Amino acid sequence: KMLIRDDTGRKIREARAKLLLEETKRSLKMLDNFMSRSMHHMKTALQVLSDTCDVVSTNLYKRINEGTASIDDMENVTVVQDSSEHIDDVLEMIEDIIDLARFDQGMFYEPRPEEVELKSLGLEVIAKTDKVAKNVDVAVQLGGGGPAVVNCDSNALKRSLRRLFQNAVEATTAGSITLDIRYNAGRCMFTLIDSGP
Repeated sequence: KMLIRDDTGRKIREARAKLLLEETKRSLKMLDNFMSRSMHHMKTALQVLSDTCDVVSTNLYKRINEGTASIDDMENVTVVQDSSEHIDDVLEMIEDIIDLARFDQGMFYEPRPEEVELKSLGLEVIAKTDKVAKNVDVAVQLGGGGPAVVNCDSNALKRSLRRLFQNAVEATTAGSITLDIRYNAGRCMFTLIDSGP
């Protein structure tokens, strides 16, 4: 007894599925390349804009210190500072997107170590955190008896701490938020303590 089965339909379906998968991969790769180029173009323009804000701000402060500033200059300082902060936030977001795209493509993050003064780092993280409630006290606390300067990737560390600090700010409407920096068994540890729920 002989059984003959026509597999033409199954083979056609498999071929279509394979072709669709290859086309999807190609489309995703094109999208990744487009996003990467777009992010780099945006980053360049925003960096120029950020540098321009710094120059304008420096000139305005120079006039204020010399006593030749007008009322408009006083108002413009605040506008320029706010604009600069928003631009820096967008630049940071673009850096995160670029890093995520690199990770998605199988690349590894390459740290750029440099000497970082811990207290200044903590104060900078606090200074750049937005929307802290008026009845919330924020502080940096150093302890553990270790060196005040460490060698690390300051940009990556600041980005991580700012994300954590921003989460604490959103969860804390009263009380305090403390960034505790101390040494434990020869390692520098960062602990964020808040009185939120």
